[in-house]
Amino acid sequence: MRKEYVTAFPGRRDSYQVPLALYEHGRLARFVTDGYDAGPVARTLRFCGLRGLERRRCAELPGNLVQPAFDVELGSRMLARVMAPSRSAVIADDWLASRGAAAANARGASVIFYEFQAELGFRLLTGPRQRRILFQFHPHPDWEHPILEIDARTYPEFAGLLRMTTRQGLAPRYAEHTRRAWRAADHVIVASSCTRASLVQAGCPADRITVVPYGAETVEPAEPLTVAPRTDRPYFLWVGAGSVRKGLHHLCRAWKLSGCSQRADLVVVARVVDPGMEAYLASEGIRWIRGLPRAELNWYFRQAHAFVMPSMSEGFGQVYLEALAHGCPVIGTRHSALPDFTRAQPAITYVTPGDCLALAERLREALSRAPRDPAGRAAVAASVQEFTWERFRAGIEDVLARFD
Repeated sequence: MRKEYVTAFPGRRDSYQVPLALYEHGRLARFVTDGYDAGPVARTLRFCGLRGLERRRCAELPGNLVQPAFDVELGSRMLARVMAPSRSAVIADDWLASRGAAAANARGASVIFYEFQAELGFRLLTGPRQRRILFQFHPHPDWEHPILEIDARTYPEFAGLLRMTTRQGLAPRYAEHTRRAWRAADHVIVASSCTRASLVQAGCPADRITVVPYGAETVEPAEPLTVAPRTDRPYFLWVGAGSVRKGLHHLCRAWKLSGCSQRADLVVVARVVDPGMEAYLASEGIRWIRGLPRAELNWYFRQAHAFVMPSMSEGFGQVYLEALAHGCPVIGTRHSALPDFTRAQPAITYVTPGDCLALAERLREALSRAPRDPAGRAAVAASVQEFTWERFRAGIEDVLARFD
């Protein structure tokens, strides 16, 4: 008999693919979340002006299996106004962990929790046969935090941000929040070999970890653009949150060192950037676009000379896969899922995180090469076609089936 599972997490984590995987295989007892765009409470909150619920829904999930906690949504927003984001996030995560564990205990169900809910949620389970499956979203903090701390010494303007947004500077009750969850887990699922290696380094036995890679978002066909982007010069592309962790400041510095602005542009598509990042984006040849409609973003991927994101740490790096699925070559780091895309390696150029001189040289080398023709881009796209969300959901089921 298949075990049933409860999962709990805030926001639109991984496009709701974990609860969807549970539902498709007859395992979902309950999905506990914070804000969710369904039901009269959500409609009322949206009518009253609450923003951020617009995409918080999975049409394939039956509403009776989703347990939204709007008090957690509102409470976490209030906490974020009065305390450091790292501390307020821990409190909100514990609220959801408690709700998720209670839902599992009420049904005698097992759980699959992300590291943010697992530390407390695993401890609150009461049944002897309830399985504890950990989904480790980020690389382990004992691996990630030293990398970020070294970078903060080189770029002290971001040191305060590091203390605000990571948990190692907090009291032990908060700082240990995601470090020990693997110890109580029956098994650990990760999305990349990079995250797996970080857990092994932290002491987790390798045979308790399974890599289940994410899938690429559906690539829509080309659509007519209302205003076509400029095409008189080649451009490199960045898409995503403009954060220190993703190395945007390294890219901006490398761009300035490379001299490529004489012949090309760097297009940065980021709705938000970390405080202090605006000064880096002011360099010559950098165009910062605060968001694009999906059709136009796809156009930018398909036409870019290369996608560049020198991340210091990624649990996966969804945008890397998205770029490759559009046939766009990538310049990135091994601190991500890029090494897992075996067939795409000819289209990937690696740099060491934080090495701006080497990144500047890679930019110059890439610009010296002719852009890929349609056949070449089609080959790049074909090299990652196996990475689908259907495959991800099947991989989740393969792990859970071991514990029936």
